[in-house]
Amino acid sequence: MNNFYVNHRKYVKSRSYDQLRGSSASKSSVDKFCTPIIENIDIPVNVSFTGMKLNDTDLAYPCGLIGKYRFTDRFELRDANNTVISIDSGDIANSVDVNDKFKNFNNPGSKQWLDFEDQHLMVWYQMESFPFFRKFYGKIKPASGSTLAKGKYTMTVKDQWDTKQFKGEKYLYFSTINGLGGTNMFLGVVFIVVAILVLAVMATILIFECVKGSKPSHYSLDNLAW
Repeated sequence: MNNFYVNHRKYVKSRSYDQLRGSSASKSSVDKFCTPIIENIDIPVNVSFTGMKLNDTDLAYPCGLIGKYRFTDRFELRDANNTVISIDSGDIANSVDVNDKFKNFNNPGSKQWLDFEDQHLMVWYQMESFPFFRKFYGKIKPASGSTLAKGKYTMTVKDQWDTKQFKGEKYLYFSTINGLGGTNMFLGVVFIVVAILVLAVMATILIFECVKGSKPSHYSLDNLAW
């Protein structure tokens, strides 16, 4: 995504941690953190994620701007034979989010308009430092083998997330990942540049101290008059 300011203070705070952990939130806490997305009348749907009708005046689960403006595009990959290639989203979120931070209610279909245990949602709730960022959508799982065979593939995009409302842009990236992550070079370049600057400063200080140390001290015994 580009030009979407997820690091804006009002947006970052616009959530209820109690709700996301599967606990009821008080009206006062929702008013404090989630304004203006407080009740079901403020969200884009009027049914729960299981299809049950929601009461307009009940508190929205989840409340807040983050949930309302979550990423909703969906993707389908097919090979040259028109066979669907699986895109696995079952292992894309952090383990602490899956195990601790996001839990559905005992009867989630009666009040939740979003599935808190959907890992796409967990990934979306992870905040970014800049208005341009990438979100992990899924892992392509070929029917056989660990990688896609060479050939022609078609990606169908279900375009549901409107970028015009914030004059933004969205892109689809394919990347090979390993235990160290993907091929995003930005942070690596930043770390290398910072390391070079730190080494340059250290070398400058060391040279200065060496030159300074080679000169007689003003308080040396050699400079004392008896």
